Order: sequence, then C-alpha cells, then structure tokens
Amino acid sequence: MYNINVEILKKILNCSIALEEKLSKVYLSLAKKVSELSAKVLLEIIAFESEKHALILREIANLLNLALQSIDCREFLGALYIDLERVEYELHKKESLGLEELAKLLESLIIIENFAGEETYHKLLLPLIKDFISRDYFITMLIDKIVSDEKFHEKAIESIIHFSKTGTS
Repeated sequence: MYNINVEILKKILNCSIALEEKLSKVYLSLAKKVSELSAKVLLEIIAFESEKHALILREIANLLNLALQSIDCREFLGALYIDLERVEYELHKKESLGLEELAKLLESLIIIENFAGEETYHKLLLPLIKDFISRDYFITMLIDKIVSDEKFHEKAIESIIHFSKTGTS
C-alpha cells in the first residue's frame, strides 16, 4: 500500500504543478487581453501566485524526496484539465477580450480554482503527505498558504465576473 500511495502522491504533485503553471499562463494571457485596468492587475496577481504555487509544490516534493516524473495530466485530471486547455485555446484566438467574453472564460476557470483549492490540497494531498513524514507542520503551512490563495483567487474571479456582467464592483 505504501508504494501505491507514493505513486499517487507523485501524480497529484505533478499534475498540481502542471495545473498551477497552466493557470498562471492563462491568467497572464487574460490580463494582457483585457482593457479594464483593475481586472488586469488582479489577473496578473493571480497569475503570479499560481506560478508561486507551482514552485511551492516543487519544494514540497523536494522536502519529501520525491522524484517527480512527467505524466499525462490530461488523462489523470480529465475534464478539469481539458477545460483549462479549452480556455487556453480560446484565448490564443483572441487579440483582446470584451467584458462579456472575459466573464464567460472566467466562469470556466472558477470551477478549476475551486478544485485546485480545498479539494486537491486538503482532501487529497495532506493525508498522503502525512503518510510519509511524522512532523508535517511546515509542509501543512505551505499547503494551507496555497489553499488560502486559491480562496482569494476564487473570490477575485467572482468579483471580476460580477463587474463584467454589471459594470459595478
């Protein structure tokens, strides 16, 4: 059972890193294509934090002495990853985004942010990490930081969607 958990943990870490890196690129692309300055800054911050999350997850893997290998995250995460790829593809076709288009794309991303927060890091990752180390306080703190940021991302995206639909913040 221990070996199975190690392999699952590696897959979760690998795909969480890949997901955060892809999200970072998508948010940065959104920020470049939207004209509303406040939304642009917020999207850039989310992109920066998503890239930071990938780095934190890599460091967690290093702390746990886990050699990460490339896997097919599309297959492992399924619709979640495919939806993100769809948003990425849609963005590549656009020179700029109007508020309506921005809201539509962000509505797809809010589902991903919700998954990337509580579901992945607390319910899947922490129990697996606890199997490998007895003193996990600092690693738990790192994961809690990511979860906290993901909650902020979700709230920020909801605010941008609301603004995009109503014109008020």
